Amino acid sequence: MPDTSSSPSTDPNTEIAAIFQELNTAEKTADALEGRLSTLERRLDELLRQLEEEEKAVEQEAKS
Repeated sequence: MPDTSSSPSTDPNTEIAAIFQELNTAEKTADALEGRLSTLERRLDELLRQLEEEEKAVEQEAKS
């Protein structure tokens, strides 16, 4: 008879539950990162808009 005392018996349902928990955690992390990236994108767009306005102002002053 094989000795099974050293190998842990894992219930497939327990493994599946753990996998779904990890997946849920990963999805929450991805959502948080997506939110941060969206915020960063908005900030970069605003900075770009400001730089473009300043560039136009400098060009107009140079023409005057």
